Amino acid sequence: MVMSFSSTTSALVKTRYEWRKVFRKSMERKRRSVRRRRSTWQMSLVHADFSCRDEATRMTV
Repeated sequence: MVMSFSSTTSALVKTRYEWRKVFRKSMERKRRSVRRRRSTWQMSLVHADFSCRDEATRMTV
């Protein structure tokens, strides 16, 4: 009884550790993708801002 209990707890700890590693990896990947997406989003925003300004200057001229 004690042996099986200890083995199950060790297995639980092992799976939890592995899950944590996988979770951390996925989080890093998510963060990277979000960072990349945000940079492209900012670039598109800046581009849109410039085009709007261009349109405004054209309209005034």
